[in-house]
Amino acid sequence: MNVGSDLTHADLARLAARSVDLIDRHQSPSGAYPASPTFSAYQGYAWLRDGAFIAEGMSRVADPAGPSAFHAWCARVVGARSSQVTDLTRRASRGLPVTPADMLPTRFTLDGSNGTDAWWDHQLDGYGTWLWSLNLHLRRHPTDIPGAPEAIRVATHYLTTFWHHPCYDWWEEHIDQRHVSTLAAIHAGLRAAINLGALTRPLTEAAEEAIDGISTLISKEGVVESATAPGGVTGQVTAPGSATGQTITPGNATGQIIAPGSEAEETTALGSVTSRTTVQGSATGQTTTPGSEADQAAAQGSVTSQTTTPGSEAGQATGRTTMPRLPIRPATTGITGAGGARGETKGWVGGRTHLTKWLGSDAVDGSLLACVEPFGLYSADHPVAVGTVAAVEESLADGYGVYRYLEDTFYGGGRWVLLAGFLGLNHVAAGRRGEAMACLRWMAGQADADGELPEQVSDRLLAPGRRQEWVERWGPVASPLLWSHGMYLMLADELGVVA
Repeated sequence: MNVGSDLTHADLARLAARSVDLIDRHQSPSGAYPASPTFSAYQGYAWLRDGAFIAEGMSRVADPAGPSAFHAWCARVVGARSSQVTDLTRRASRGLPVTPADMLPTRFTLDGSNGTDAWWDHQLDGYGTWLWSLNLHLRRHPTDIPGAPEAIRVATHYLTTFWHHPCYDWWEEHIDQRHVSTLAAIHAGLRAAINLGALTRPLTEAAEEAIDGISTLISKEGVVESATAPGGVTGQVTAPGSATGQTITPGNATGQIIAPGSEAEETTALGSVTSRTTVQGSATGQTTTPGSEADQAAAQGSVTSQTTTPGSEAGQATGRTTMPRLPIRPATTGITGAGGARGETKGWVGGRTHLTKWLGSDAVDGSLLACVEPFGLYSADHPVAVGTVAAVEESLADGYGVYRYLEDTFYGGGRWVLLAGFLGLNHVAAGRRGEAMACLRWMAGQADADGELPEQVSDRLLAPGRRQEWVERWGPVASPLLWSHGMYLMLADELGVVA
């Protein structure tokens, strides 16, 4: 097939067909969608988050049996942990400590077991994203998913108890923060759980309370007014007058990160800005591998965070360009409430407002795109939604590819194919179909000669000097990444490229 700028409409459709074939071929007999069948760090594992988006793409355009099997796998995985959730919620209700290590995993082996490899495992968004995806699939293809009613109740019980707790984000980083994209996924998942009709009255009331709590919390602490001129960079949290670029955690003058249930929890993950940690008692910083002796020691000791600024040699993109911004329109709708109605939100004071990477910050992250589309936290024409998409475009988009965040060093910090899919979905919702099609073409242009889409591309790296360390650690960039293919299918469907 053609690749690059010579792609025709037929080429785009062929890549959609190729995506369906790849996802079908690699789906496990158990129903799980592996994140990447060949990448060393992901091989043999399935994430609820990745799989939910893959399933949504397949549910839209392919045989529904595949996504139905995935949702049945999820129902088994979640339902099997009912007693664990009951124990966790009882402990929390009694004020007993619950640590990240106690929580449900974010990824599972393909047979549904907990993995034995160390990972940054406490992530809540996947459980909400699964509920969101399941609801859409069953609305589109009504069918019986074995075990789904009980699993919906288990996931809802878990999320309504712990939604306000810090956890790792989409990128498996910053366990000390409450991430807006995570909260949006939970918000969407709980709305879906109510719509699915499997909840008891008490669980329904708890879900409604959590939905309203998330809405209020985000509007108060997760929306900021842009402080820079259009095209400017936002999101730096540094000590006043600092010349070193050292990141200071909001509310913490030292940068030390404290996680729930532990004296000091190491928050470094894939490409984190806090990628250099100092083990307590150590005279020098070192990068640790999950599960290593140094990593375990760091998890028990103090953490010192050191970063580079976006304008530094390590953090600067080459040939960076920005995209045109949609003009701000007056607010007509607000954040989605428990009943699906849109109410008013704070933060709109005449300037451009946007969602933030985590509560209390002003940083921008590519995952924020999902808060608008497809999760529907704000309608596409709401000023916060418009401002969020504009902030991502101006800060993180290069052409139609999108970086995760400015300080990204994972494999050198490339543009992620799946984030271009989220950007395209937002453009469709905003009536910018030409730009959405450009996103789809850019995604297709990253496919190799076999029609496989990678996790990220390495042509314009934010931190090129950091790429080789990851190649030596885990091998080449993950390809194919089935989540990239799932997002391609979602956007292709929106644009009518898939029959």
